[in-house]
This record gives sequence, structure tokens and C-alpha cells, in this order.
Amino acid sequence: MTFRFVLILTVLNLFNYVDRFLMSASLSKVKADFVLSDFQGGILFSSFVIPYVIFSLILAYRADRTNRIHILKMGTLLWSSAAVLTALCQNYYQLLVCRSLLGVGEAAFAAVAPAVVHHLCPINSRGRLMALFTSALPLGMALGFVGGGFLTDSYGWRSAYLVMGVPAVLLSLIFFFTTASEDRIPVQKISIKDEFMSLLSNSQYMLLALGYAAYTFVAGGVTHWMPTYIEKQHSVSLAMANMIFGGAAIGFGLLGTWVGGIIADRWKKDRGGSYLEVSAISLAIAFVPFVMAFYSRSIPELVLWISLTQFFFFISNSPATIATLHSVTASQASFAMAFQIFLSHILGDALSAPMIGKISDVSGDLRLGVLTSAPVILLGAFLWYLPLRKTQRHQKVTGVQGLPVGE
Repeated sequence: MTFRFVLILTVLNLFNYVDRFLMSASLSKVKADFVLSDFQGGILFSSFVIPYVIFSLILAYRADRTNRIHILKMGTLLWSSAAVLTALCQNYYQLLVCRSLLGVGEAAFAAVAPAVVHHLCPINSRGRLMALFTSALPLGMALGFVGGGFLTDSYGWRSAYLVMGVPAVLLSLIFFFTTASEDRIPVQKISIKDEFMSLLSNSQYMLLALGYAAYTFVAGGVTHWMPTYIEKQHSVSLAMANMIFGGAAIGFGLLGTWVGGIIADRWKKDRGGSYLEVSAISLAIAFVPFVMAFYSRSIPELVLWISLTQFFFFISNSPATIATLHSVTASQASFAMAFQIFLSHILGDALSAPMIGKISDVSGDLRLGVLTSAPVILLGAFLWYLPLRKTQRHQKVTGVQGLPVGE
């Protein structure tokens, strides 16, 4: 039963990411259609992220106090419908509205679903089942970039949104009418002020969340611009650019996700280590191939470095999510994830996507804009290393393995 429900959420999560990354896959065509600057192209990303982070807090607060499954159902219907409506937009402002609605719907899913998965999974297989759920990110990215890129290049960006959006609406309707609404996670009873204070005073959680903000600053901002960069820098079609980037995601991104989950479970079982240890090390390693990718002189060299970057980035994803959920109690898990989403995007890709575009507009060099995010990778690894040191000190003093809260 647990595996089946996690699998259902994984498929929904897959289409969640497909619809999210379609805009990045079709950005150059959308810009041409509406005659937009690079900065306006970056704002299209921010118009999704800002409602996403604000409503993740609001909806997670409600979810922890009412019924999480109901919130999930409503969220999936909203984001899938918004994706289809995007295809019908006739001007830039309508596009901004649809991107905002997409953000609101995805906020419900992103804040609540990981907490539900974490609560359902037995601890000895938590890393692998969370890896299954988070594998939707590289798969959704690949489908969004490769499939969306092909459809955009062949039939136009509006067709891409219809082809990818309509199945998501149908799946959301099936989930809405066929899934039981029973919610067995403990209900949170403290006020929102006390909940905020609880998280802000939890230094371990805050370092994890800030580390994820650094991760998102790089991953989200660069992903938004990468197909456009490859298209310009290497003089290939948009479809080929999306194939290069999305192909790396479906191969090495997916592999990294599964490797991260398996290593984290074994690391914790055999060595008594922390899930976070895997994330900090893999993110630090990712710095080198990330930088090298932007100095590639040929397509094969570019593919190599992008693939390695995605591999090490995705290794860190599911262990970092589990570590975050371990650092709080079960009753505040949804709100903790939502607050992490808020911090990671407000301090992350909501800033980096338009920043990269602005630097590109001013300098005429998109590569310079993207490379300004590189040092933030090392900052993220360092922020994840700090709570790891705290956990190790806790183990020496108490003799208890793992994180002190949430196990």
C-alpha cells in the first residue's frame, strides 16, 4: 500500500516538473513571440516562484491543521489546469497570470507531498522510497526539456503546453476522485507565530534550509537559462539544446537520484552516518564539472560536464530532503517543507533567474551571467556541512546515532 501510494505521488510529481520546466524549454520561442528582453524572460520564472513560495506557507499551514490529502488534490487540479491555460495566452500579462496560478497549485503539492511520503516510509527504506519520489525531478526535467523542446521546435510552444498539460489534467482528475482522503499524520495545534519561532530557533533546520536556498539559487536559475545558453553558445537548434540538457537529466540526473538514496540508506545503516553527509560531499564535488561545462568547446565535451554536474547535484537531493524532515517533528513537517521552499526560492532562483538575465542584457554575455552563480555551490555545501558537524558532536555526547529530532 505504501509503495503504491508513493508511486502515484511520484507520477503526479513527474507531470508537476514537466509543466514547470516547459517554460525554460520554450523560452526563446516565447520571447520571440511576445518580443521580450532577457530580463522579462527571467521575470517569467519569478512570476511562478513568488506565488509558489508564498502559497506554500499558507497551504502547508492549513494542511498541518486540516487534511493534507485534500490540499494535495486541489493543488494538482490547479497546476495542471494552469499549464493548459498557458497555451491560450495572448499577451505577456496573461502569461504572467498563468505562471502565477501554476505556482499556487504546485505550492500545495511541493509542500505537502514530501511530508506525506516521509511519514509513510519505514526508516530502513526511507532513502530509497524518497529517491523514487524525487526521481520525478530529473525525469520531469528531461520530459519537459526533450519532449517540450521537440514539440516547441516542431509545432510551437502552445502545442507543447497542450500536449504536456492535458494528460496532467486527466491524471489529476483520476487522483481527485479515486484516492481516499484519510490523513494519518499528527495534526499541528500551535499558532503560526509559535511555529515560525520554533523553526527559526532550530539552528539545524535553518542551516539545512539556507543550504537548500544556495542549491536552488544555482539549480533553478541556471536550469531556466541553460537551453537558451546552449542554443546561442554552441549554435544548435532549440530542440537540440533541450535534447542535450534534458538527456543528461534523464540519464545522469536520474542515476544520481537513485545513487543518492541507496548510498544514504547504506551510509546510515553501516556507518551510522548522516543523510546530510552524502549531500554536502556530492554538492561540493559538483562545483568542478559545473564550471567546466561553460568552458566547453565542443558538444561532446559539454555533454560530459553537464552530465557529471547533474549526477552530483541529484545525488544530494533526496538525502537533503530526508535530513530536513528529520530535523523537525512529524506534525510540523509540511510547514517546515513550505518554509524551506519559501527560503530556497526567495533567496534562490527568484533572484538568480532575473539576475542572470540582467547581467546578460548589460554585458551581452549569457555565460558570464550563468557563471556568477558558481561560488554559491560551495556556499551550499558549506551550509550543509555545519549541521553535520553539530550532529557529530551530538552523537559523541549522547551516543545516539543520527539527527536529534524527528527520527
